[in-house]
Amino acid sequence: MPRHHRHLLTIHAVIFDSQRYVLIGRSRKRWKLPGGHVEANQSLKEALAAEIVEETGSGWKYRIEAVAGVYSLFKGGEDQRVSVIAAGSYVSGSPVAASDEFEEVRWATMNKAMAMLKRPRWVRGVRDAYAVKFKGRAARLRKLK
Repeated sequence: MPRHHRHLLTIHAVIFDSQRYVLIGRSRKRWKLPGGHVEANQSLKEALAAEIVEETGSGWKYRIEAVAGVYSLFKGGEDQRVSVIAAGSYVSGSPVAASDEFEEVRWATMNKAMAMLKRPRWVRGVRDAYAVKFKGRAARLRKLK
């Protein structure tokens, strides 16, 4: 019987503070953007809000302003992953490592954040979010290898 491929949908946020630093979190020795999987019964907005609270707590405020990019990753014989990256702004309060998902959260310069993030879609997402938020560029649709 042939194997059916799954489509996995994730959403992550690139949140900038007033100095254009990016919020990142460390999970199991890897740095990542806040976000995660979208469940079948969730909208993108609901999934992102739930993941951000789960990972960084509810004691702070942020604003999601735009979709920065949609990234498709498919390798023959594997499931297809579609990642949505949203661009946002810090508003107030203090994000913290709120669960076992993030052991640490930190604000990093854009270049430092991109060096710490290992997944190509997150690195590309930071660049695209910066371009959408600060340069007025339209969101990108990209196929990653």
